[in-house]
Amino acid sequence: MLNYAEGPDNGPPILFIHGITDNWRSFLPIMPSITMRWHIYAIDLRGHGKSGHTTGHYTYRDYTRDLRKFIKKEINQPTILFGHSLGGMIATMLAADNPEIEALIIGDSPPNYDGSMRKDLIKRMSYWRRAKETAEKGETVADVLRRLGEKTLLWGNVVIDDPIFLLRTAMRWSRMDPDILSNIVGCGDDPSKFDEMVEGYETGRLFPRLRCPVLLL
Repeated sequence: MLNYAEGPDNGPPILFIHGITDNWRSFLPIMPSITMRWHIYAIDLRGHGKSGHTTGHYTYRDYTRDLRKFIKKEINQPTILFGHSLGGMIATMLAADNPEIEALIIGDSPPNYDGSMRKDLIKRMSYWRRAKETAEKGETVADVLRRLGEKTLLWGNVVIDDPIFLLRTAMRWSRMDPDILSNIVGCGDDPSKFDEMVEGYETGRLFPRLRCPVLLL
């Protein structure tokens, strides 16, 4: 079961799709201006936020199937997709095979599938390992925030000590299915697991098949 938020029907539908470890609330800062002209939908991907957990089934194709079913059941009309990071990648996969997608907005998603994607994941492995440990312990937001506050958080070579970011991180990690993070950590050790997770995201094949307007942010 996918958790989602819906705004008033003020225009054509637009579906917001968040990135890995995040949830629909990541789009809250930009929603007030958009909701005046559009009918907003924003989902929590499986295993994220308040959506159900599906241990062992967190590939890009799994996420894409969820999007297709959600649009058909809850929206049922031509839709604009706005995807951030992971959300942009699976939105691209869906739009390439679905003529009902009216337009595609991609924010901060890898423009191509090559070895750099896995290298980027490995560079930030300390972050993913901490996230995995936190989710496995089933800690409360307060517990997570207390631990994060004891030392800074590393995102690659970037030191993060902003209290608001740490609070949002604690909230995200405490709600995630640990299996997602175990899968990510495993991808760093085994290239075949990474290939299995991202199977279908091949921009050289997908982009030529897009028939809708595309905005890259």
